[in-house]
Amino acid sequence: MRYILICFLFFPFVAISQQYDSTASIKLVHVSFDTNYYARTVCDTLQIREAYDSIYKKVNRPNWRPYLTIEKKRTDSIRNVKSCQAFIDTVISDNSYKTTVWTYTLKSKAQLTGNATRQSDWVDTSTAGMNVMYFRNVPVIVLRMDWADLQPTETGSLNTSYIDKYVIWANRVNAQYGLKIKFKLRLVTGVGSPDWVKKKVGTFILTSEGYEDVSGLNWRDSNCVKFWTSAFMPCFDNLMNKLSKKYDTSLMISEVVNSATATGTGEALIRAVSNSGGGLKRKNSYLAAGYTIQTDFDAVIASINVMAKYWKKTNIGMAITLWETIDSKKVQKDSVRSRQVAEYLCKTFGVRAVIGNNGLGTPGWETGGDETKLGQMFMKMKATYGNYIYYQTAAPAKMISPIKDILNLGLVYGSSLVELPEPPNKILQRLTQGELLIYNQAYQNNGSR
Repeated sequence: MRYILICFLFFPFVAISQQYDSTASIKLVHVSFDTNYYARTVCDTLQIREAYDSIYKKVNRPNWRPYLTIEKKRTDSIRNVKSCQAFIDTVISDNSYKTTVWTYTLKSKAQLTGNATRQSDWVDTSTAGMNVMYFRNVPVIVLRMDWADLQPTETGSLNTSYIDKYVIWANRVNAQYGLKIKFKLRLVTGVGSPDWVKKKVGTFILTSEGYEDVSGLNWRDSNCVKFWTSAFMPCFDNLMNKLSKKYDTSLMISEVVNSATATGTGEALIRAVSNSGGGLKRKNSYLAAGYTIQTDFDAVIASINVMAKYWKKTNIGMAITLWETIDSKKVQKDSVRSRQVAEYLCKTFGVRAVIGNNGLGTPGWETGGDETKLGQMFMKMKATYGNYIYYQTAAPAKMISPIKDILNLGLVYGSSLVELPEPPNKILQRLTQGELLIYNQAYQNNGSR
């Protein structure tokens, strides 16, 4: 057993990784001579370090006296994390002492539930004057960024500084104020794709004319990547491979949105076409670029497969809107294709799947409207596959009813996460802290299993 200890100290993933998932093994970090070791688990992505206070036999190494120290401290708090399964591994055992080490296998991350701030740039990461109560009642933040900012070059490292800034801030305020802030990551692809992707794949013009209310189409580069072509998906694969290596074991990033085939937002199925005005121009631009309905559909399915290839523990969300047909005929809505995409996502990820869309309370949510039919479809899938449902509310100017009615509507349609429509200071002009608390609890209850 002494040999096991030495291996474990100098090759910390060897002894346990043969028995359990190596991504969840404890790593011992020597702090200084004659002091403590700290055990850190990848499952514990808050990087909580457990200080072990009892000192045991030293390892006989010249000029080096590391001590393995064990005391179960804060272990219970980690053991109670529903997404982690605890094991005990005996490292050393003889007549004079016995040491046990806890390791954890992360099965899947807990789903995000409750209220959410739908844009991270609405959140001030300084703690000066921080509204602690707001973040207690709105514990989820959506990190929204362009693919171009995340991966400016094909072969280099990702630029995750924007994401990490918020994660570091959340770790700090969570510890300081007892908050439970976590994140959903939504990338803007399409017009937000990097130049290297646009050059490799090719682009077409996606005008914002007549569609200025679609966030992302009215101020970005109008050159949208041809996401339906065979050259595109390897680029998205490259991104997900790199991104998952850093964040698939991070409990702070609980959900990643599959937005591979989005155009100007993080919504994978929106094509922003119509039969007149700017929508007609966009439709014709798609067709002139070689677009077909089948290649689009195939690309959407391929993107789900890419997500499944790399994200093994993270929840995967997707905005499911009514499919827009783009061919020589008039643009129509195709709910069958929407259902096929949603079902494929749910079958692929099961309880890790999150479906919904970003238009709760828009026209179409009236009784018998297209959006209510989609909502009913989502609820049936939830009953079948165990997936979760989210909604982002419409902007206040587009809501068909007051915001409280819209939030109640999301609850009726089984949503466990709702993305609020405005920054914190404006939301607090519409809803009191007490009302936010009630809605947060209600949406969380929708997500309880």
